[in-house]
Amino acid sequence: RPEFALPIQKYNVNRSRSMLGSMVVFYYSKMMVNWDLSLTFMEKNT
Repeated sequence: RPEFALPIQKYNVNRSRSMLGSMVVFYYSKMMVNWDLSLTFMEKNT
């Protein structure tokens, strides 16, 4: 049934897009935390 195939396709695209977005946010926050830690570490060393 083609009328059912289109919403499923849209749903899959939205789900994969949100998964990609959450992965990007996760990696970005991880990088920022590492950057913060390295900055405080350098401040403690000086």
